[in-house]
Formats: sequence, C-alpha cells, structure tokens
Amino acid sequence: MAYIGYLVIAVSLGFFGVIYVIPLAPGWKLKTPHYSKKAYNLHTEPPLVFYQNESIHVVSIANEQNTFIKKQHSYPGNDSLVLKVNTPENSFKVRLKDSFAPAQDTYALPERLLCLSDIEGNFEGLVRFLKGTGVVDQDLAWQYGTGHLVLLGDFFDRGTQVNECLWLIYKLEQEAARAGGKLHFILGNHETMNLMGAYDARMYKYVHGSYFKKADFLKIDYSQWYTPDTALGRWLRSKNSIVKIGDYLFVHGGVSPQLVAAGLRLEQINSGIREGLDKTPNDQTKQERLLLRTEGPLWYRGLANESLTAEEVSRILDAFDSTKIIIGHSVFDQVQTLYTDQVIGIDLKHAENQHVYGLLYNASGFHAINDQNTTRFLMKAY
Repeated sequence: MAYIGYLVIAVSLGFFGVIYVIPLAPGWKLKTPHYSKKAYNLHTEPPLVFYQNESIHVVSIANEQNTFIKKQHSYPGNDSLVLKVNTPENSFKVRLKDSFAPAQDTYALPERLLCLSDIEGNFEGLVRFLKGTGVVDQDLAWQYGTGHLVLLGDFFDRGTQVNECLWLIYKLEQEAARAGGKLHFILGNHETMNLMGAYDARMYKYVHGSYFKKADFLKIDYSQWYTPDTALGRWLRSKNSIVKIGDYLFVHGGVSPQLVAAGLRLEQINSGIREGLDKTPNDQTKQERLLLRTEGPLWYRGLANESLTAEEVSRILDAFDSTKIIIGHSVFDQVQTLYTDQVIGIDLKHAENQHVYGLLYNASGFHAINDQNTTRFLMKAY
C-alpha cells in the first residue's frame, strides 16, 4: 500500500511538472511528459570507479572540443591508480585507497577543529569555505596540520557536483592523516538514502535530475554508482554516523531519547547503521530499523526543534559522557546554540546565503565562521 501511495503522489507531481523522473525500482524509472522540457544539460562527471572481476573499471564524462564523450579504461585489480578530477576552476589528483577499514569513533580533542554540514553538491561553496578558512591551499592541498575537519553529512543531493565534493574529501582525508590531522566524514540521511536506493528507488527523490541524464549517457544506471562494488561506495560504507571528539558529540541529525533507551555504545550505533545499509527494511533487525529511521542519528530533529526537556538533554549527554552535541540536518538562520549552550546547530541554507558558514573550535572556545574567515564568538569551551 505504501508503494501504491508513493506512485500516486509521484505520478501527480510528474503530471504537473514538479518532478521529471519517477524511480520505480532498481534500474527502472519512468520519465514524465515534462522530462524533455527540463533543461537538464549534460555536464562532465568525474571518474566513477567500479571493481569488476579482478579489475578496476573507470568511467567518466569529458568535454572535448565542445563535445561530451564517455571515457572508460580498465586496469588490473592490483594497480595503484591515481585519478584526475577536473572542474571548471580546479583540478586535483586522487590516489585510490587499497582498503576501507571502518573509522574509529572516539578521538582526543585537537587544538583546533572546524566543522561544516549540508553542502549538498555545492562544490564551489565547499572549496571557497576550505580555502577561506585555511584548510586547503590554492591547489586544494591540506594545510590544516594537526587540526581536525568534521563534515557533518548531507554532501549528496540537490546540487550538481556531488562526486567532485566526495573525491576532494577522499583526497584530503589521506593528506590530513599524513600531516597528523584528521578529516571526519560523518554520514547524513542523504548519504544513506543514496546508498540504500539500490533496493528502494524512492530514496532518489532529492537527486538532481542531471544525474539521471548522465546515467543515461553512460548507460550505467544511477542505482549502480555507489554500490559496494564501487570505490566511493566502499569508502562511504566505512564512515561513521556519530563520533566523539574530546567531550563533544558530532552527529548529523541528533540523538533521541529512544536511542539512549536502547543503551547502544557509539561503536554499536555506527556498525549497526553500516550493517543495515544494504538490507531491505524487512531484512533489517529491530535495532537497525531504529538507527536508520526518524529516531536515529541520521534523521532525528528533536534537539534542533527544542522539543526535549532539559532533563532529557542531560540524560543524552550523560549517556555518552559528553558536554555538547553538534548537529547539522535542521536549517537555522545562523550557527547557534540551544539548551543553554549544550547543543550547537550549524546547518544553514548555504546556497541561498552570500557565504558558507561553519563552526570553529580553538583555545578561546567555539565560534561561528564563514568562508572569508570572519568569526563570531559563541561561547567558551568549558
């Protein structure tokens, strides 16, 4: 019945031109009558990497002499590949990782830490923020030393340069580690929707329509772009959904009383989400369904909506021996604190603002910060 309801709504939206493609099932989609009227112009696409039969298959869309072409190459599976990612204003190289071990979920507090959320495919905004705050140099190389960069999820959907963002983060993660720093890429609900869409195409409802046009051009259905047989898919499946750095929790959506009542440790939360990503809802355990739905850390909005009591927030913090929670997911007009400075919300509509904003922690405390390195003091670090 739920699927029938989805079809009724989707067909209605398609009829009135609100949406242009209706995902039906993995590998199947319906183009609406308005599809051809939508100006989804073809654009370049950075490398998509597939592991196939002991080999590595690399596919991309390039623009050569004002003509878009599909480029593809296959390499032995033991090759150490370096990919080149081209964008209109930047290009950079990425070395493929040999393994994708799950990240640890607890870290010591560094001297400085920068946090950003919900970029949603806005590569230009991401680069502007990273350059402006001194995380990268003009060549997009890590220059933040032993500092930490925390990316609070939702780098997928709505925008048109998702994979450019992902490959840059993939590259910087390696460079940060070599410098003694750390890049934390935390899953948001839009990351997990794209990973889970291979078995439930409704998860793709926020994907920018240009990606379906690219998929048609490449003859590789979008549902295959982030499977466990791809480089980005494996990398994303190694990521956490909640981390603790010092006394501070970082999570995309929030932490609910229901999650606390389940008595799960950070490691159990992160592994439970990873294990549930490639299962149908019917195959997920009760614990995995809690973690991947509205009361889980990817979706929960109760902290942002201030719908909890002070006592409930204290119990959440006590459960993880923490003093603050930093969240994305729910949009605010500015980076702000909630619950007498125990919660910090950092998600803004970056695309609709003149600047991209994030959160800075250093010796003097917490500050809102933008892509021009302009700061606004929020509170001391207690």
